[in-house]
Amino acid sequence: MLKVTKHSLFPTLIWEIDLSEKKTMLSKMKRFILQTKNIDPIGIRRSNYGGWHSKLYYKYVEEFRDFENIINEVISGIQNELDIPNLELSEYWCNVNEYGDYNELHNHIGSYLSGVFYISVTEKNMGNIHFYRGDNMKYYTHKLPRPNNVTGQQIDYESKTGKLLIFPGWLDHCVDGSRSKDKRISISFNYKLKS
Repeated sequence: MLKVTKHSLFPTLIWEIDLSEKKTMLSKMKRFILQTKNIDPIGIRRSNYGGWHSKLYYKYVEEFRDFENIINEVISGIQNELDIPNLELSEYWCNVNEYGDYNELHNHIGSYLSGVFYISVTEKNMGNIHFYRGDNMKYYTHKLPRPNNVTGQQIDYESKTGKLLIFPGWLDHCVDGSRSKDKRISISFNYKLKS
């Protein structure tokens, strides 16, 4: 019998946390975002096509304090898990998307970890997020009938109230256009190596 040793090289990790039970926190964050959008209805354009993208924030506002405590604990755990130096918030921004709004394929250059937190998603068809592998495997192989986390070329996550996803900043991703007239409200964020 041959001895075969398997090596797992360059894995891509995505962390998912369910915060849907944090109703008071979600309500405070939603209220702040909608009030901010009313004050600055145009916002800025980044990867968003349509929708509202707030200015960039470099410190969590008071209304996001509960979220800040949670995300700091989660980021600290990931640092320990990966044995990497301390990370700090680089920036975050708020998003409001309605019918047809989507985000083009992009990544977050310069960020070690990035993430999205869904604050209000009222229906299933409000835009899933898609992550794509970055090693050009798609150019060398045919699409397989049953891909897995080694042979798959993309993975999709449904947007859902209270879902927090954290992923490497270099991971390409995009968001489907919403098919709902209601608002999908979220924040996105980046963490960098502490200076």
